[in-house]
Amino acid sequence: MLRIIQFYHSEYYRGRLTRTSRDVELSALWIASSIPDNYRSRAGPIVYPFPVPQPIMYGSLGTFLASMVAEQLGIARLLDHHSDGLINNSVILGLGVQLNELVKMYSEMDILTYGSEVYKAQAEETRDQQLRDHLTLKLSFKAWKQLDRDLESDHFIPGLTFTRPQLFFIAFAQTQCEKVSDRGILKYYVEDKKNPAMPTQQRVNGVLRNSVDFAEAFQCSDNKYMNSMDKIQIFG
Repeated sequence: MLRIIQFYHSEYYRGRLTRTSRDVELSALWIASSIPDNYRSRAGPIVYPFPVPQPIMYGSLGTFLASMVAEQLGIARLLDHHSDGLINNSVILGLGVQLNELVKMYSEMDILTYGSEVYKAQAEETRDQQLRDHLTLKLSFKAWKQLDRDLESDHFIPGLTFTRPQLFFIAFAQTQCEKVSDRGILKYYVEDKKNPAMPTQQRVNGVLRNSVDFAEAFQCSDNKYMNSMDKIQIFG
């Protein structure tokens, strides 16, 4: 995975990728492509100077590639592995307990106050998404830390005072940034029952508030919203 991230990073900035590859495979470098709908507008791209500091590269492009890996590991796939004897009963039981805790956490998140109504996240319907989001952060952060241990020097962005771990998490969150109107949230995240999803604000916060590495990077106070004392860590 490290080699894949490094290859696409260098090819992108040297202009060697086709337009299709730049648009499709490297979408982590964009906030998102524009969507033809007034209720859910997004804008990009995210632009960094070349060469890019490694924490930003792994927090953005690394996150995108990690999400492609995590996409192949949904709940159904894990149950298939259990049926094939590749995963034992204790692992599946532990996963089920942790997922139930995640659902409980997300179900308490308000995503919209519209008139007199307060709408909550579709937690029960998005278990797969929650699992993949947590795995994505785990993979991308671990990949960066593995490289960072052996890195003798790196580039930096003048004027920024963020630490290297902080830059990683900022890039991680920025690649999933979106701007959605109240009507857009109502349409896409409340009324759409065929394609249940959660707004990215809740998805990002839900992952990061359960990350020990995030809390350490930003020195979060104990038992605050973004540093829960009862962290749910599916992948350790």
